[in-house]
Amino acid sequence: MTLTLRGCVVTREQRLMVGVTLGLALVLAVGGGWYLWSDTGKRWRFDDKLATYCDGLIPQAESRPFTGQRTDSGELWEDANGRRQNRYCRVGDITLLVSLAPAADADSENGGPSTVEQLNASLPAYPPVPLGGGWRGFTDAVKSAVVLPCTNRNASVLVTAEDGEGDHGDLRRARQAAELVTSVAVKAARHWSCSAAGGGRVPPLSDPGVVAETGSASGTCRGVPLRTYNIVSFMETQASGTSPVEYCLLGEHAMLESAYGPYAQRLRRGSDETALYPGSAGMNDVAAWASAKCPEYGARALFILRRVPLEEPDPGHRMPPDERREKLALLKGFAERSAQEHGCTGLQLPPFRIY
Repeated sequence: MTLTLRGCVVTREQRLMVGVTLGLALVLAVGGGWYLWSDTGKRWRFDDKLATYCDGLIPQAESRPFTGQRTDSGELWEDANGRRQNRYCRVGDITLLVSLAPAADADSENGGPSTVEQLNASLPAYPPVPLGGGWRGFTDAVKSAVVLPCTNRNASVLVTAEDGEGDHGDLRRARQAAELVTSVAVKAARHWSCSAAGGGRVPPLSDPGVVAETGSASGTCRGVPLRTYNIVSFMETQASGTSPVEYCLLGEHAMLESAYGPYAQRLRRGSDETALYPGSAGMNDVAAWASAKCPEYGARALFILRRVPLEEPDPGHRMPPDERREKLALLKGFAERSAQEHGCTGLQLPPFRIY
């Protein structure tokens, strides 16, 4: 059957094709509107856009609490020197450093210096608490980090996060940030073919705020001879064998710090002439340091007693023997406890010398 319209012949097949075309156009219009304006379409757009960020290293579920599914909430920066082992990403108000850090104490051609130098700005503002859940990480509710040592290469995956809207009292948000960091670390390990053991869900966090104590220490200050040297005011946080950094604050003028993996590299980067804490152990006018070998990290762990704020040593000053003996005793107690909990051996302490 055909129809004639002003001299034109329209076949049944042509009418059918016109109908199909109009139907497809209607479906596409409806589908396009659904994709643009519906909640499900919004989530799909967010997931599609997020897949392009940071080489796909940002997980969907763990990032949503910080983005509200806004597709403009992530950004990717390459590191300034073009090395492919570092990624700098923004997810909502959180800035991430995602890196493959070579396990070496000195500068490396594979991107080690740029990684550990970034950690200078990534130390927590408050003494941190361990993440728990089997993760080698920590958080102070504003800054969080996790380290995954690779078993198949001499490197570690390192992920740090700084939350621009974080608050030291908001432990719920801090836990969400920690879960983002650990999820990114797992994806980064796959991306860089790093065989590493992760953990499980991050458990509820303990308060990262430190509290002054008197008497016996039970956390990061445990083992330090506080009573022997009449130290009646100190601050500590929960101790564990998993956090790559730990602190014990002694009053207002001195602190003890342990650093593992990339965090130890940060403190002794460069040659022995330029490193902050060269060699396996040492002492100067303002600091004393020791080191130990740890099975899961290529770099030796570092244990430090230093004044706060850190000052440059006076080359002409000679430390009295009693002061030197006290520093060594405090450092020894702290380092022995921390090294034992992390499974480290071969602790080397600075020698005691009387000038």
